[in-house]
Amino acid sequence: MSTLATTQTSATTWNIDPVHSVAEFQVKHMMISKVKGQFAKVTGALTRDESDLAKSRVEASIEAASIETREAQRDAHLKSADFLHVEKRRRIPGAIPELPCQRPQRINRKAFGLTWNTALETGGILVGEEVTITLEVEFVKA
Repeated sequence: MSTLATTQTSATTWNIDPVHSVAEFQVKHMMISKVKGQFAKVTGALTRDESDLAKSRVEASIEAASIETREAQRDAHLKSADFLHVEKRRRIPGAIPELPCQRPQRINRKAFGLTWNTALETGGILVGEEVTITLEVEFVKA
């Protein structure tokens, strides 16, 4: 007589609650100050593996057109082909394989094809390469 062992998964899935969540960013501007903004529309899920938290992960997708920096002209430029090209690239996907993840994530914007820049007369560049992303999210059980 043979017995098949069944493995029970101890993973639970939680969806990002879009009403109570936002993705924020900041990037150096003119080598001195920082431009801050947010993406109002973020979706995704947390898969929490109760038996091995190292296997848990958060996946998020950000709607590129929901960018807002409180400056209409800058927002339009960021939505253009120079940066996010929202007509072509609708969403910005990402995965964070670290839980608990309570610190902002830094990315190099050039890794995502965002290479536009302008040299400053005084030296340096207009837009920094490193972008800090912070997700403030609430989850609801799927």
